[in-house]
Amino acid sequence: MIAVAVDPAWCYPVVERSMSHPTPTPPAPHASPWSHRDVAVRCAAARTTGERGGPDDIALLVERALEDRSVAVRLAASTAAADVLSRHRAPGALSEAQTLAIWALLRPIDPGRNPGLLQMCGELRHPDATRRVLAALRDVRHDVRI
Repeated sequence: MIAVAVDPAWCYPVVERSMSHPTPTPPAPHASPWSHRDVAVRCAAARTTGERGGPDDIALLVERALEDRSVAVRLAASTAAADVLSRHRAPGALSEAQTLAIWALLRPIDPGRNPGLLQMCGELRHPDATRRVLAALRDVRHDVRI
């Protein structure tokens, strides 16, 4: 007889067997869902960070939006960063130093590499970020134009 339950923390199946069969050891949990090999897990990490994260998580999301090997994760991370920024759009929600630090992260990104950059720039209250969005309106690359 085999009973299967799902461990909600990592979504690994946990198998319990009768005494006649040895119980296999479950796989070791990953240090971070961002290092998981499954794209769905990394996308879920981006969504969760976007829903619950704050301005301190934007650097991680921008890093994942640039460096992840999956396009789906890169777009999910950029959308999550835009969600975090949208919750902090009110004047005074982000300090000037935080805004400048976030803009320093976004400035070198090419919108051709990740069009989700425009979402992040659109939510950031900085004049140069607004200029970046306006420049994207004239970009000749079809996957960048809004």
